[in-house]
Amino acid sequence: MKKTRSELRENIMTILYQINVYRSENMEYELESVLEENKANEDKFILEIVNGVLNHESELDELINLESLSINLTFK
Repeated sequence: MKKTRSELRENIMTILYQINVYRSENMEYELESVLEENKANEDKFILEIVNGVLNHESELDELINLESLSINLTFK
């Protein structure tokens, strides 16, 4: 059965959150294992997004921090 876009996004966020928890707890993990646990190791869309986020993590963090700063300045 094909997943809806909402289900795909939820799956992506779950995977990224799980990786974040592993990293914050200094736990070793293998991306393939995380994908398998979430039954996402063969979904090209999920693989593309997860790999994209992980490969551009520092750039995304910078953008998020800039946006957060902009929002804080707007509400002051």
